[in-house]
Amino acid sequence: EGSIVTLTVSGSKGIEVPDVLGYQRDEAVEILETAGLYVSVREVASSEVETGLVIGQDPAAGTRISTGSTVELTVSSGPDLSGKVQMVDLRGMSEEAAEELLIAMGLKVGTIGFEVTDDEEEVGIVLDQTVEEGTYVDAGTEIGLTVGKQMTYSYNVNISQPSYDYEEGTMVHIVVSTDSGQVLLT
Repeated sequence: EGSIVTLTVSGSKGIEVPDVLGYQRDEAVEILETAGLYVSVREVASSEVETGLVIGQDPAAGTRISTGSTVELTVSSGPDLSGKVQMVDLRGMSEEAAEELLIAMGLKVGTIGFEVTDDEEEVGIVLDQTVEEGTYVDAGTEIGLTVGKQMTYSYNVNISQPSYDYEEGTMVHIVVSTDSGQVLLT
C-alpha cells in the first residue's frame, strides 16, 4: 500500500485508414485487408454512381485505428430499379408473340405501325420498337412496335372482249397502272 506503480503501455499508435472512396469494391477490400483491417460491406442504390464503386467508408480515410478493426464500406448497387422492367429485343418476333411477351413483362402494347417490305419473311414480324433493348422502364409503359407488311392492292376491273377477232385460249397480258403511268402490276 502506498507504493507507486508505473504502468507502461507499449504498441503502435494504430494504423491510418486508407482512402478507398471511388475504388471498385474488390480493390478497396484488398487494400484494407492488406493494411490489416477487416471489412464489412453494405450496398445502397445510387443513380449517380456506377455499380460497384465505394461511395462511403467508416471510419473516414486518415483516421487512426487498431490493426484488426473493421472498416464499413458503402458500395453503390446502381440505380433503384424496383418497379422497373428491363426491355428485351422484340425484333424478329411475330407481332403476336411480341405483344404476348410485353403483357407478360407487365408492359403495355403501344401504337403498332407498319412498314412495307418486299421480304415475305418479314411480313407480320417486328422490325423495330420504340424502347431499345436493355433500357429500364416503369411497369405499365407502352411500347410501340413497327411490323412488316406486304403492299396489297385491290382492283375492281371490268375487261371486255377486244373489238378484233381472237381465238379462244389466246394469251392476254394485263398491265395495271395509275393515271400517271406508274405500273402497279403486270
